[in-house]
Amino acid sequence: MFLIIIIISYIYTMSSNRKIVRVQYSHQDVFKLPKGLDLEDKTQVKSWVVKYNRLFITKVDGNVLIIDSEGWVQDCDYKHPDVAEIIDADDEDICYSDEEEENN
Repeated sequence: MFLIIIIISYIYTMSSNRKIVRVQYSHQDVFKLPKGLDLEDKTQVKSWVVKYNRLFITKVDGNVLIIDSEGWVQDCDYKHPDVAEIIDADDEDICYSDEEEENN
């Protein structure tokens, strides 16, 4: 019985397959990525950069997506993060609202 619960939990975690960009300044923040957008897929994304705590994604078709972070600390210089990395949303327990799930 215990083994079955672990397998179901593993399948649920793997099925969401959502990504976020986590940046680090003097604090840490996250950006929710639209469902299906893979920043590492060069057929989708030409480039991406985080500046002033906003994520700018240039898609291969020339469109630019601008995504605001999930939080904001007033006393921090957001010009350039020390670290920016792509991680699984599930690893950070980032929850998406029903509206975000439907619209992305």
